[in-house]
Formats: sequence, structure tokens, C-alpha cells
Amino acid sequence: MNLDFENIPIEYLAKIFDTVRVIDLKNNKVVIENVENINSSVDKTCYSILCKDSICKNCISSRAYYENKTVTKLEHSNDKVFLVIATPIIYGEEKYILETLKDISSSIIFNEQKLPRKEVLVDHIKRIDELVVKDELTDVYNRRYLNERLDIDIKSSIMNNFELSLVMIDVDYFKKINDRYHHIVGDYVLKEFVNVLLSNIRSDYDWIARYGGEEFAIVFRNTDIKEATLHSERIRKAIENHNFKYDNINISVTASFGVSSISEEINNSGLLLQKADEQLYIAKKKGRNRVENA
Repeated sequence: MNLDFENIPIEYLAKIFDTVRVIDLKNNKVVIENVENINSSVDKTCYSILCKDSICKNCISSRAYYENKTVTKLEHSNDKVFLVIATPIIYGEEKYILETLKDISSSIIFNEQKLPRKEVLVDHIKRIDELVVKDELTDVYNRRYLNERLDIDIKSSIMNNFELSLVMIDVDYFKKINDRYHHIVGDYVLKEFVNVLLSNIRSDYDWIARYGGEEFAIVFRNTDIKEATLHSERIRKAIENHNFKYDNINISVTASFGVSSISEEINNSGLLLQKADEQLYIAKKKGRNRVENA
């Protein structure tokens, strides 16, 4: 890829940071890296520098891209700790990410005291990464993760000619459950509801996010709308037949589903979410406890 990045002060940034690179988030590839590669293409993924084989869950480059602001975090790899800074930049009509990394394993200081062990900081970083993208109550991904990751999965699916489906799910009459049994039982229902969802997806392939309140989203990768609809119907029945019991309280729980899939017309997260939400609305209008697809 021949792009004019000469206006980026990479030569100067390289004196401060260990790695300076430009990332194209459309394919998660490094466009240029450090001074020696400024005029040549770099054929590697952005996450390979951290010895990972998939996109970071707490990807600050995605956050910087979608929130259009500079984002900073600590990252770990092979017992090293890195300071990572991601900044959106525009060239022509395209947006890229300028990412800088600095190994701070031996130099990080808090309140003028060095950390006693590097492993302690790595554990803290892992926990922070989880907190940023996970829903506190249910421990599935949160809406922030959905907003940042869904477009990445869509683009990857389109590039590799794979199918991808999104299912929006709403717990039927959840407000009545909360009003009758109060929030402690409502929280139990949501956590148990998620357990049913998790037991009915491919844990290493699909993923779930809490969209808000009693609404959840499942992303089925490499799955067309017909197959996603069948999965949804199986999950619907599993929820309907599940024994939701808190202390001596038996609670009847059902859910409504809206299914959509990527296509030539539906090729971004906004359109995919809109279409799934429309189908969810139809499912609720038709009496709830049903699956509708686009």
C-alpha cells in the first residue's frame, strides 16, 4: 500500500517510543512501522506484536477509531509491560490509527515507588482489560465491546466471504419480574438467563453482549440467517423450559428474538443492529416468546 505518511513525525516519535506504527483497522493490518519501514508495506496484523493470535478484547485502537480521540492503556506480553497510545489520523478520506508502544517493564513507578513484582502489574492489567469490556452483573461483554467489535467482525467476514448473523434478545416482561420480586431476584434472572445463552453457543467462536437492561445480543460467526434462526429457536425453547428458581420462588421466563445477517445491503454494524432490532420489535408485537428474522 503506497500511502503518503511523510507528515507523521515517526522519526521523532521513534526516539521516545520503541515502536511507532500506522494501523488500518479495516483489516487490522500494520501499514507502516518505524522509520525503516516508512516507504514499504508491512504484512502483519496489529496484534502480533503482543504475541497474540486474535484481536485484543480491550482494543484501544478500535476505541480511538470509533470515539475519535486518543486512548491510552497498559498492555502485557511475555512478562513485559507496555504503554500503548492510539490516536486517530486522517489521510484523504480514510481514517487510520497512529499507535505508539513503549516497554516500561523496568521503569514504571507509582507514587515514587517501584512495583514489587512485574507479575502483580500484569494481573492488574488483565483484570482492568476485563472490566473495561465486560458487564459487571452478567460477566458477558458490554455494549462498548459490541460497538467496537461488531464492525471488526463484519469487515473480517466480508473480506473472507463468511456469513455473520446478529441476534437481539429481550427478556419478556422483565419489568414485571422486577416489580413483583424486586431487584435481587431480577439480577438472579438475568445472570441465569445468560447462563442458558452461554450453554447454547459455541464458546470459542460466538460471543454475547449485554446491550442494555434486559436486552442481549449474540454474534454468530460464519452463520447464515437460516442457521442463526434455528439456533435462536433452540435457545428460545431452552429458556422457556429452564427452571428459574430463586430460594422457593419459581419464575416463568421467556424471551423474544430478532435475527439479521450481513448482506450486500447490510454491511456495517449500524444497519445490522437496526435490522435485528426491527425483527425483535415484530416478535414482541406478535405476542413475544418467538423468533423473527429479516
